[in-house]
Amino acid sequence: MRKQILTAEYIGKIAIVFDKKTMQQIAAGKIVDETKNTFQLKTITGDKKKIVKKNSFLQMIFLDKTIKIDGQLLAKRSEDRVKLK
Repeated sequence: MRKQILTAEYIGKIAIVFDKKTMQQIAAGKIVDETKNTFQLKTITGDKKKIVKKNSFLQMIFLDKTIKIDGQLLAKRSEDRVKLK
């Protein structure tokens, strides 16, 4: 399951984002864009918020389970993550 999580497409997923140091929630919304180092979320109010992957944990539903992912593990371009073995 770990490989499925790391190689998944995240655009369109709903995520709750936590600061890695304080574990406080910093954002929640739909992932609308992704770069090597960031995700961009569209919040419920319609605002867009840029999230640095290496500084965060993401909580989301994946294969009918709630998972929490260290953003550092996702700090690659999505097309490079798909190639992971």
